Amino acid sequence: MTCQRHDTGMTLIELVVAMAIFALVAVMGLQGLSGMLHIRDRLTELDDNTSELSRAVALLRNDLTAIMPMRFFPPDSPSADAVGQSADGHLFSLSISGQPALGAQRLSDHLHRAEWRLDPDENTLFRRVWTTLTPADTQALHPENPVLTGIEDLRIRSYWSGLGWIDGPTNPILQDRPAPSPEDDDRVGPPSENYSDFIPLAIEVTLVTATWGDITLIETLK
Repeated sequence: MTCQRHDTGMTLIELVVAMAIFALVAVMGLQGLSGMLHIRDRLTELDDNTSELSRAVALLRNDLTAIMPMRFFPPDSPSADAVGQSADGHLFSLSISGQPALGAQRLSDHLHRAEWRLDPDENTLFRRVWTTLTPADTQALHPENPVLTGIEDLRIRSYWSGLGWIDGPTNPILQDRPAPSPEDDDRVGPPSENYSDFIPLAIEVTLVTATWGDITLIETLK
């Protein structure tokens, strides 16, 4: 006796179950893809932030290693020490030796003034440069460029013989000394006439960031 098998196909219940399984797999795949895209975007953002931080730290470290004990004579303003900070602590300036300028004949042609400014409203650190330590006018001042965002505070400390570490870059014992005038130091004279040895033994710069915490750089100057 031969038994015949009749193929009736999928029942409605089996079809519904199969569709439910397919839908579940699709949802799980979509969630996994969304998670991977989110991780990718987060890693890209972290990479961009890290690159920005690395560039800013490298630029700041380069300025610190290039500090020169030379006074700065801004146009129509009193001269400033080789390293200085504004009263509100938001502006940090320093005399540095830069790259040799085209056609430069004297050491003074290679010296610049770098200014780092923290904008507390934008939480952004800016940098600008004077192309000379004895500028005749503001044409020697380059435009200000943003360097790093997410900066909450800029702290400067300096190390002095007999004092140790103090807040700010200036020795309090020397703050009240009369500053030489441009006429006394001869702005167009040899660089040695504008020499200033009132710089600390070491300087510490701390960037207080919202993302990375405190980032501290220490440079020995003598």
